[in-house]
Amino acid sequence: MAGYEKEPLAPTPPKADEGEGRTIDALQFENNVPKGYKPEGFEKFDTPELSQEAFLKDMRETYDLDIEYDRLNREQAIDDKKFAAGEQWDPVVLQQRKGLPCLVINSVPQFTAQLVGDWREAKKAIKVVGSDENDVDIADVRGDLIRAIENKSRANRVYDTCFESMVQCGDGAFRISVEYAKNDVFDQDIFIRPIEDALSVVWDRLSVDPTGRDARHVFVDDLLPETEFKRKWPDADPSQLTNEYRQQLLGGGWLEEAGVRVTEYWRMIERDRLLTMFENNKVFYVDENNLDELIEANGQPVRSRIAPCTYAQMHLVTGFKILSGPYEYQLNRVPIIRMVGRVVNIAGRRVRYGLVRFMKDPVRLKNFWRSVAAEQLGYAPKAQWIAPESAVEGREEAFRKAHLSRDPLLIYNDDATAPPERLPPPAPEAALLNEANVNTQDMKDVTGIHDASLGVRSNETSGRAINARQREGDIA
Repeated sequence: MAGYEKEPLAPTPPKADEGEGRTIDALQFENNVPKGYKPEGFEKFDTPELSQEAFLKDMRETYDLDIEYDRLNREQAIDDKKFAAGEQWDPVVLQQRKGLPCLVINSVPQFTAQLVGDWREAKKAIKVVGSDENDVDIADVRGDLIRAIENKSRANRVYDTCFESMVQCGDGAFRISVEYAKNDVFDQDIFIRPIEDALSVVWDRLSVDPTGRDARHVFVDDLLPETEFKRKWPDADPSQLTNEYRQQLLGGGWLEEAGVRVTEYWRMIERDRLLTMFENNKVFYVDENNLDELIEANGQPVRSRIAPCTYAQMHLVTGFKILSGPYEYQLNRVPIIRMVGRVVNIAGRRVRYGLVRFMKDPVRLKNFWRSVAAEQLGYAPKAQWIAPESAVEGREEAFRKAHLSRDPLLIYNDDATAPPERLPPPAPEAALLNEANVNTQDMKDVTGIHDASLGVRSNETSGRAINARQREGDIA
């Protein structure tokens, strides 16, 4: 931090006819694109229409490549979330057991809640540390600003939601956004906002950083009903598209029966700028607009060089039109933050998973054996009676309905050669219940969370021993 400062404000937005981006600090999302706008990197095309179409084509191809690279992880993550919510039977097995008990003994939330509860109890805070003693005051001010942003955003809730999603499916995300403080002002505040569905974020396939810091582009999807889409963007009516183009968009998922996909397309842009050191050893990006002001405040320039300046640029798009933008932050990363579970690289393929992934087989088996036990109990015959005809003649109905009656007394005929004999119903197979218990232990072994970590009393008697066992589960 010492001796280096960036401009306090985002660079001045260029004119619309220059084809450059507007800063998101200067404008909120508007339902328009600058007249004659050519997306950066696509200026070589003769007309803005061709430039925008080339940009959209490149965007769709990039999106498809990112989705295809991570398709298996995304499909398994969706299955993990469904499983945690109680959809735990395989559809094929469910069809085969049609009409039979199919119980769901859902103990998955007990395990996930343990981890999420530990996370909530831990005090999470961002601490800003200066690089040397001269930066202590600056670090304190920045730390106070960050805490104010977190408090105003209720950031703990955002972090908890993101962490719970990561525990369930191995992926979570939240965003940093800038919003107008009130409806009638131009002041803006920074907020930390949740992304409820982590799978609505499509990450750069080359990104490996667990926070997504190295991502060069990111997509954030939202599916709007077609009527709502037409209301917001009446000039982008998908019904006006040619059949061939419409079929292409349907195949790519940009148009669906349920509505139209609207996407925030974030990408990192680099522009060369003049970096200058002044007599007081402070460093700023310099242009013709701020040079005189910087010389007056910091003295004469001492050294200069051309240095890249990075921007996070966002276009609000659908598959066939740029709906709004561009908007820019002067940042060194996209303002979408990722939280991932465990990642294993298998011959170049990154496999991502959370706590639920390997619990599914033991839980399915437990559901199956408990359902079979319930089936046996349900179809087992009731208590039976064996008696000579003379003993129950005229009293048959009383013995047939004995299991429904509260009368403890059953009378048989005096002249019977032998009294009626009661046969108890068969007990369910002990192997079924034993197997269900084995599956319960399998779940604990897979997650590393055992009875003591779940709050169940075990062999430990002292508080220190109990806490040590709980920490073992937390670490695992």
